[in-house]
Amino acid sequence: MNYFSDWTKLLRATAWLIRFKFYCRQRYLNNQVKFRTGDLTLSELKMATNVILVNVQSTCFKDEIIKLKKDTPVKKDSRIASLNPVLDNELIRAKGRLSTSNLDEYPIILPDNHHVTSLIVRFYHENQGHVGIQQVLAATRMKYWILKGPSLVKKVIGCCIPCKRQHSPLCVQQMAPLLDEQMTADKPRLHLSESTILDPFWLG
Repeated sequence: MNYFSDWTKLLRATAWLIRFKFYCRQRYLNNQVKFRTGDLTLSELKMATNVILVNVQSTCFKDEIIKLKKDTPVKKDSRIASLNPVLDNELIRAKGRLSTSNLDEYPIILPDNHHVTSLIVRFYHENQGHVGIQQVLAATRMKYWILKGPSLVKKVIGCCIPCKRQHSPLCVQQMAPLLDEQMTADKPRLHLSESTILDPFWLG
């Protein structure tokens, strides 16, 4: 997964592998099975998403998964202890203070120090039109709860090349050197003598 730089490409590649794995298994059981052709279905993409996220959580939350499978609370010093985590189809979700029977409404917990999480944040940032930190957080929290989310979103947006180009300072054109005529003092245009200034004048 670390070889991918785009969440969509990783998701589609995983979905194709799952389809091929299913074909090989069915071919082993039944020689006359036909390979499914055509575009990927929504169910295949959803299955690929779950496979990727389960792999991410099993890498970063190994001890927590063991505790939750035994129906015991996680350790108090765990990073996800305050989120009241629950296990749903091998996925850890943040129950928090929500009380609902539908576990799909709980956001999936993701670590901030994993490459896949950065890909997901970048996907939402680009999909929302290169918006700011708060907008990206609001979009991701519809499905995911990312640990240290604001810091990770800020880091991902800071590495976005289109955003750097758009917010880069304007170039200031260097002025041409001054001419010699502009550097030397010119003779005064109007000469006023002392007698002219001090001569009396009459008011009519």
